[in-house]
Amino acid sequence: MPGQAIVTIREKKWTCSVANTLAEFTQGLSGVSSIPAGTGMLFDLGYDQKTIEIDMSKMLFPLDIIFINSTQGVVGVMNNIEPPLPAELDNEVLPGARLFLEVNAGEAQGIEDGDNVDIQGYTQPTQLDISSLMNFMLIMVVVIMMFKMVDRALEEPKERPRMLYPGKIPPGYKPVHHSSGGISERKLQELIGEVPDVNDPDRICYWVEADDEMVYLEGWCDKCLIGTGFPTIEAGNHEEKIAYIKDVTQETLKRKVKEKGLRLIRGGFVETIGPPYYTANLYGVSYGIYQKTEEPHSDGEGNQRGFWLGIAGAERKFPLGQIVMTRGVNDLVAKSAEFSQFVVESFRHHASGDWGDLSPEDKRENELALKVGNLRLFSAYTKPGLPKIWIITEADRSATTILFPEEY
Repeated sequence: MPGQAIVTIREKKWTCSVANTLAEFTQGLSGVSSIPAGTGMLFDLGYDQKTIEIDMSKMLFPLDIIFINSTQGVVGVMNNIEPPLPAELDNEVLPGARLFLEVNAGEAQGIEDGDNVDIQGYTQPTQLDISSLMNFMLIMVVVIMMFKMVDRALEEPKERPRMLYPGKIPPGYKPVHHSSGGISERKLQELIGEVPDVNDPDRICYWVEADDEMVYLEGWCDKCLIGTGFPTIEAGNHEEKIAYIKDVTQETLKRKVKEKGLRLIRGGFVETIGPPYYTANLYGVSYGIYQKTEEPHSDGEGNQRGFWLGIAGAERKFPLGQIVMTRGVNDLVAKSAEFSQFVVESFRHHASGDWGDLSPEDKRENELALKVGNLRLFSAYTKPGLPKIWIITEADRSATTILFPEEY
């Protein structure tokens, strides 16, 4: 059973269940229809992590999520995260987060980075403590696998490459920008607050370039709801209209992916007929934060743009970090549309956990790496008439590299 804690930030207080085992992490608040106001769930990851991905696919209600460093308080706040879109902290500047707190949407309003956090009733175990038999077994499996990897490194090389460049990208690799939603919540709230308070759809639906992302903003006024049968904003019935807009928002954000060829990072809907905006004409604003792509420099013309749009749009089963490729792969992508499409398809297989032409033993190692982390993920792909490629995601998930075997 999860433990209990009382979390206080500023004047806000929540009574929380605590999740610190694999089973509790997996279950979380999934399938729960709602939670009472002033309650939540506190997740303890065991140590500060710079990248945290939260699966919202089975959530039934929107959340605010507060990320907490083990010594420095709040290091990130995400407001009104609507399922099934995932939530992700990717924090390269601050020291990462050990805990995150899930509460009802709206309850974290006003909380900011740097706020102090008081946790009563729960003592954070040190990183070396074993919280359950399952955690102990997982650690033992990792130790055993490490010994196996050392033994295999002493043998003749097989399909899986040796770790020549642990933790970094070798010289000659071409980095390509890959963001995971770095726009701050404060900046997002500013953009939402700047949507004009008018009853004119042509003026309240537009794109904004912010930080390293593209943000789509779509305001909702009475003219947006013409034909739905809803009364005007003065006539009330707001709850039913807001529910309708939230349903439409999900389809709208997905449609923009197809129209623009961008990757949706996260999105949602913020009401503006109440605090903190008090608008007269707007029910609220739908927002979507999208991944921009950046074409690598190339001497060849080829189909580089389509290639990187295809890479950016891949579904992800695990963090991929910065996406890079060798000069050799880059040059052939620029010259050959067939090879470019092969690499995109292979990359999508890798990102979804389909490891390609590997031995059963290598595939088992990848599945273990997905469960316990801190191990490399490796795939190999072949197609008649085209050169073989490898795809490697680093153990710390900081980068994913596309390369030819002979370039390793």
